[in-house]
Amino acid sequence: MERFDRLPAQVRSAINFAGFEFAVRFAERLLGRGASPDVAAKIIRDTDLRLTMKRQGGAV
Repeated sequence: MERFDRLPAQVRSAINFAGFEFAVRFAERLLGRGASPDVAAKIIRDTDLRLTMKRQGGAV
């Protein structure tokens, strides 16, 4: 929980609202590779959308 609490607010929000469970490590890795908090949150949202569509059998 401490690791999650240390994430920027935008990233925590994206993880909270995602339909899939994202590991904090995924966000930490994005941020560690130089992604801004806004970009990391967008990547998480986009990934969640793709995974949701894939689970439902739709094309992305």
